[in-house]
Amino acid sequence: MWLDQLEREKDNLRAALNWLLAQDEVEQAVYLCNDLLWFWWHGYPREGRLFFERGLAAQGSVARDLRAWAWQALGILVSNQGNFAHGAEITQTSLALFQEIGGTIGTLGSAWALSNIGTLTMYQGEYTRARQILEESLALFRELEDQGNGDLFLVAAGSVPLSGGAGFSLYRLAWIANLQGEYASARVLAEESLPSLKAAGNSFGLSQAMGILVSAALNQGDYASARAFLTELLTLSQENGIKRIIGTALCLQGQLAFLQGEMSRAHTLLAESIALLKEIVSSWMPFQNNLAEALSILGRVVTRQGNFARAQTLHEESLAAARHMANPHIVAFSLEGLVEMVVQGKPAWAARLWGAAEELRETTGVPLPAIWLPDYERSVAAARAALGEQAFSALWAKGRTLSLEQVLADQEPVLLPPLSRAVVPPPASAAGLTPREMDVLRLLAQGLTSAQIAGQLVIGLVTVNSHVRSIYNKLGVTSRSAATRYAIEHHLV
Repeated sequence: MWLDQLEREKDNLRAALNWLLAQDEVEQAVYLCNDLLWFWWHGYPREGRLFFERGLAAQGSVARDLRAWAWQALGILVSNQGNFAHGAEITQTSLALFQEIGGTIGTLGSAWALSNIGTLTMYQGEYTRARQILEESLALFRELEDQGNGDLFLVAAGSVPLSGGAGFSLYRLAWIANLQGEYASARVLAEESLPSLKAAGNSFGLSQAMGILVSAALNQGDYASARAFLTELLTLSQENGIKRIIGTALCLQGQLAFLQGEMSRAHTLLAESIALLKEIVSSWMPFQNNLAEALSILGRVVTRQGNFARAQTLHEESLAAARHMANPHIVAFSLEGLVEMVVQGKPAWAARLWGAAEELRETTGVPLPAIWLPDYERSVAAARAALGEQAFSALWAKGRTLSLEQVLADQEPVLLPPLSRAVVPPPASAAGLTPREMDVLRLLAQGLTSAQIAGQLVIGLVTVNSHVRSIYNKLGVTSRSAATRYAIEHHLV
């Protein structure tokens, strides 16, 4: 509601800021800039950045704590545009000012500055250092809580966020733990962040924490908890209508559908997620990573559906988005998605791509997420069998030494025949068929009609047809003959 109202008044707000700066009312201008931070953050980061820079550069007396908050807000807007290193440098200026101020105000400002610096360090892929900075931030927030100042709000700071700091640092720590494969720790940290974020009314932080809970539960194979967390996240996204949250929630829904073998549903959800994420990446650059991930997963879905030309386009888009952010583990994820498409026809190129992806993952200490490991291991085993151990290992090692441009060029022609479909077993999600669905599939593959299957299994015809539709969705097929062929080729019957 407030964002909509500010949108209607934006021309008046610009006029007011320009007038204040023209009249050398610098302190009032900087105060108003702080008040407008989240409005600018949601859609006008470049404009907000320019006003902050004008206010901080203007000659005039500005209270030191107000100036310190303004530097911190400017760092947020600069990072919003994708310049994380510069954003961190600007926030360091804020940190230095708050350390000079000292006392409760200095502790609170320092805690927030460290939290933001830790986040920006994380965005640059320096996870070990980011974790240390965020833990330092959390310790300061805890210190304030022990003093009864955990929810302190300073009027002089304008609307810069001053409550919920512990929750913010906790969910960022949870994010890092989840990326580094520490799924149990990620869930504990994310759960711990929720009360603080809820008390602060931080919908965006809550959505991020819930997303981490969904992802960590999926990686643990705890689909029941993942669905429960996802339900909460979807409710939250419907309540606030923020596109960033909705896009992320749709991507996680699509990922769950993919893992359960529901390819058609996964395709629809991921396509919706991508459409929303493409709308917001220009104003919130960190979501390029989310876009790259969603494109890569949709590429995997389309590969399962047999549309290789479309899959190639999606993987190319994913790589472009990932490389734009230069985050090694996101680039690795995009490469691993591309391998899913090329492994059957070009196992030699696949081996080099895997080698390059492994090198990128080791750079940041981010392993392949557990949910993708079974399919990865099966595909690697198939390529190794096709090439022979010696050739496969040599190609893999070569991939680790090549630049990304070199490994993507696929300069060496691959003259091997395509692998048979039986060489690469189905994704782990094919096992998502229930025991009853497996019974239906076996009888369907024998040529029985729905009525005959109903009689054989002593169930209703409607129930049989429901099982058949579910089987089609999970196998990514649209006909009985296709389901039968898939089941035979993948040894499901």
